[in-house]
Amino acid sequence: SPYRSREAQNVLIPASRRVADRSAAATTYEKLQEIVADDVPVLPIWQGKQYVASRSGVAGVERSVSATSELQLWELNKTT
Repeated sequence: SPYRSREAQNVLIPASRRVADRSAAATTYEKLQEIVADDVPVLPIWQGKQYVASRSGVAGVERSVSATSELQLWELNKTT
């Protein structure tokens, strides 16, 4: 990533890695999020719509497309 923050890279990220208890590292992550939110003026979020058509007798369609838009055919099955 071209984004750079000396405090994030040299202080906060190394500090968060030294803490074994991940919930104890939460305050460090909150500081990191604040720095990024202040530094980045626009953060584009992509969200697409996915459509799947089926006929009666096909089940599992609602689970057949993953979050990465991959068709998971093993989720489909035939109903009686």
